[in-house]
Amino acid sequence: MTLRNGLILAALAALFPACGFKRNGAVEEKRGLASISVPEGFHVELAAKPGLVRYPMLGTIDDQGRIFMCESSGKNMKTPEMSADPNYVVSLIEDTDKDGVYDKSTTFADKLTLPAGAVWHQGSLYVAAPPTVYRLQDTNGELLSDERKYQLKFAKGQLPPVNAFWSITLYDSTFNMAINPYNIHSLGDRDKGMKLDADGGLTIHIQKDPPSEDKRGNWLPAAGGNFHLVLRAYMPKADILEGKWLPPGVKRVD
Repeated sequence: MTLRNGLILAALAALFPACGFKRNGAVEEKRGLASISVPEGFHVELAAKPGLVRYPMLGTIDDQGRIFMCESSGKNMKTPEMSADPNYVVSLIEDTDKDGVYDKSTTFADKLTLPAGAVWHQGSLYVAAPPTVYRLQDTNGELLSDERKYQLKFAKGQLPPVNAFWSITLYDSTFNMAINPYNIHSLGDRDKGMKLDADGGLTIHIQKDPPSEDKRGNWLPAAGGNFHLVLRAYMPKADILEGKWLPPGVKRVD
């Protein structure tokens, strides 16, 4: 049997970075894969090429075998400093030539506060970076762009279940506020201009140019080139906390 899980190897390597044994009274160190002991019948293989990650913290694997690794900047920061300059990232690690060894790392998300957990679930990456839980999704292998038109549709009775309020905010590719000439950066249940669909659901229109007048109250202007959407649920109810409710996916409509 082969241990191929990169997360398992990373954990073992972190726990046992170097082991020693004596030869003629001297202690010799074993490093890397040689320092890891496994039960008989198992062996350890290289899962990722060196240099793909610098300060790995935690991660998850999607249904394609890709690793999403939350990484630190290597700095020890207090909460006020972290809030003022969030610099944690999520790296996407892939095996591009399908030889069983991960060989490519790209930044999937950045400008995060300290990640406390990550999981891939039903086509989306969920990252808990207090005070926010991010749902990061790329359904077609392309980033969200202000050159396209999108819809986010909540079915009837499926608005975010909260005891306080919810909102959807649009950020640019660096997770800073995306500036637009209309000064509209988020929509939520506190926006009285939003209208329900004829079927009782709620559709949010995400695009650079204004939609028709009857849809203006449900319009979130796209800006900043590539962008991210962040759904915030304040005082979430049990269905969110227990994973029984999940937000819908963003659908491209142009």
